[in-house]
This record gives sequence, structure tokens and C-alpha cells, in this order.
Amino acid sequence: MMVGVPIRHWTTWYKIETEDITYILAWRDKKKPLNVTLHGRTKIWVDGSDAHVLDDGGKDVKLPIVEKRARQTTP
Repeated sequence: MMVGVPIRHWTTWYKIETEDITYILAWRDKKKPLNVTLHGRTKIWVDGSDAHVLDDGGKDVKLPIVEKRARQTTP
């Protein structure tokens, strides 16, 4: 007997820009979004392939870095 069970993935993408690098982060929790202010300042530090974000509640949240790009500088 085979039973089909749907598998659903819920991913929210966050784009965090620093002075010289843009990070794309993935958050996979459908029930609660990441507690950060839209277009606000956020503290972030990188640990290998993961980013640690200090959310608005003061909690350290670990997210995987999906993409990392150098920002273009204007003369």
C-alpha cells in the first residue's frame, strides 16, 4: 500500500545589505516570521556559511546564507 503525503516547504527570503556585501538569507518557519524591522538597522555577523541576526527582541537567530554578493561602489 502506498500513501501519498504532500510535502510543503515554506521559505522566506531576506536580503540584508551592508556597506560592501549583500546577503540573501533563508528562513524556513511558516508559523513565525523573523522579528526584524523592514528597512531598519539590524545587527548581523557571519560564521562560515551561516549568518547570525540579532532580531528586534534581542534574540540571536541563525540563518543559512544562500547567496553573498559584493556591492557595486559608485565613484
